[in-house]
Amino acid sequence: MVLTEQQKRWNQHIEKLLKHKVDKISGYYNNDECGQVILDLYEEFKDSILKSINWGANIIEKSNYISFKSKKRNQNFVDIQIQKFTIKCIINLKKSNILGKNNFLRDVSKIGHFGSGDYEATIRSKQDIPFCLPFIIESYKVNS
Repeated sequence: MVLTEQQKRWNQHIEKLLKHKVDKISGYYNNDECGQVILDLYEEFKDSILKSINWGANIIEKSNYISFKSKKRNQNFVDIQIQKFTIKCIINLKKSNILGKNNFLRDVSKIGHFGSGDYEATIRSKQDIPFCLPFIIESYKVNS
């Protein structure tokens, strides 16, 4: 697949951000392998998101998280926070009955958190990505 110039810039921007985050994580734990695992997991997760919405997002680096914004309305649909061993996703959907149907999401509407949205999903491994993607796609549809 050939990447457009904008997609190349996104990748460079994210790699720069992740290098800083991975260095910070690796330095804290004194374990370079830990940082590389999170980096690989993030790359696969990011590619899954962008492919599922046909590259219809801008990726913006914030001080504490990475924001995915729809190109049409420039509104966040998911915010990703890279942590020590996991990736936290704040999904920009308003509180509804989703939690009754799914135990994968956590209601964060009444607690402080980075990003915008009422639901949090935690990605611990590549096996968690397919469970999270439908909610991110729904958020993209609502917010674009």
